[in-house]
Amino acid sequence: PMECPPRALHPPMLLFAFASWSRCSSTAPARLTACSPRSASSRFSLAQPPERDDLRVYRENIAEWINALLGTPLTEKSLMPSLQDGKMLRAVADVIDKAELHTRAIEAGQVAHTPSENDPILYFSIPEKARTREIVPRPNNAEYSTPQRNVEDFIAWAREVGIADPDIFTPPDLVERKDDWAVLVGLFDLARLTRGLPVPPLVAMERQQALARVDMPTAVKGDAIDDVVTQVMAENPNFHMKRVAAGRYIFGQKVLLMRILHGSVMVRVGGGWEELRSYLVKHASRGQHRGAASEAAAAVEAIRQSAGGVGLHTTRTRVRSAFE
Repeated sequence: PMECPPRALHPPMLLFAFASWSRCSSTAPARLTACSPRSASSRFSLAQPPERDDLRVYRENIAEWINALLGTPLTEKSLMPSLQDGKMLRAVADVIDKAELHTRAIEAGQVAHTPSENDPILYFSIPEKARTREIVPRPNNAEYSTPQRNVEDFIAWAREVGIADPDIFTPPDLVERKDDWAVLVGLFDLARLTRGLPVPPLVAMERQQALARVDMPTAVKGDAIDDVVTQVMAENPNFHMKRVAAGRYIFGQKVLLMRILHGSVMVRVGGGWEELRSYLVKHASRGQHRGAASEAAAAVEAIRQSAGGVGLHTTRTRVRSAFE
């Protein structure tokens, strides 16, 4: 699978799929072949995190994901208190490690595998560090420690998987509930680095988009503005802009007038100009985030019916039992 460079910070959109898509080849068996975004762990973030009430859809996604992995009955409301002591996170780490070892055994032909339509989602390509890291499974009877130590152990393990500082949360963020948003973002990032397991519905949606969107937009030759616009769309597949004339683009229900000023592509805003990427960031955080919860809820329901494989539904299937 193609390797992924360090992630960049991007604002949240419905699908959280801020990365460049391109055709890729894989050295893995055909049954596990998939195309991956240039950044498989695209982080969604805001300069200012959303209000606590706006985190509901993210908590629902993570609760559903952990329920699929552990067979727990978590709800959106019980998620964060249940994670505080770190025990559940360490159990999640154990399941992810076992699934990764199982996936490697499939790729090496050591374990039989029956291909399914969900394989492109379940065995989505992940960065080299995550698929080649050393894994030393913990004993089934391993004891848990204090909440602080449990969370510290989990964070150290997450770094080994491939989540680098400052992208993983800190112990106080969870143990003392100082930053729920940081915890949720860190867990979404972790889910993106897993194989052979169900993923949160929003991550499954990202992977579906990555697999479907393999054709890169082509810039109009000789148009410097369109070169930049094309690059922005390639980096951020959820930003769809259609060129209607030189320097004019349809973006949603708006027609944007663009010019190159001081070496940057600028968008006409009111009586002034704003740099293109800055304009798009504000558009995402102000406009689309407000409606993301309701739109995501509907989209997630569709994803539940088509992606994620065993355990993604609320059937409390114990995925970890498959690797024991």
